[in-house]
Amino acid sequence: MTTLSAKFTKIDVDYLTDIARDNHIFKGYSEEPSAGKAMKELVKWCRISGIKIDENSQHHARESQRMLEQIHATIPQMMYHLRMQVLFNGETLTDAMLTKCKQSSLNFINSSCGEFQTIKYQEIKPSEDDNGLNKLPINKDDSKWKSQKI
Repeated sequence: MTTLSAKFTKIDVDYLTDIARDNHIFKGYSEEPSAGKAMKELVKWCRISGIKIDENSQHHARESQRMLEQIHATIPQMMYHLRMQVLFNGETLTDAMLTKCKQSSLNFINSSCGEFQTIKYQEIKPSEDDNGLNKLPINKDDSKWKSQKI
């Protein structure tokens, strides 16, 4: 192990102290945050994450934005096809069976992705349907999604 020495501004030390406090990185057994250990963890995180200082930091933000946009664009497709499948297969269901299927579906999404409902959105204002699921409705005259005449 090699010991390195560096000079930091007060702002840099405060930043490292905040990282230490937020991540419970303390000096020995005390409750005092360790800026040095935080710096070591920050370097380790940059190495593991493949952060390159000569790269534009916007590169990673663009990749994340692209991924979110791809997910966003595919969700209506999945919902459309799922709804069509339910309508095709649901004609033989009785009201009791349909109620049981709805409850089973709600139980499934609560157990697999229920934490999604705790997300507080900053940019959008969703409303809730009768099941408490978020939705973003649009006036049908404003929609670009139109059915083709068959």
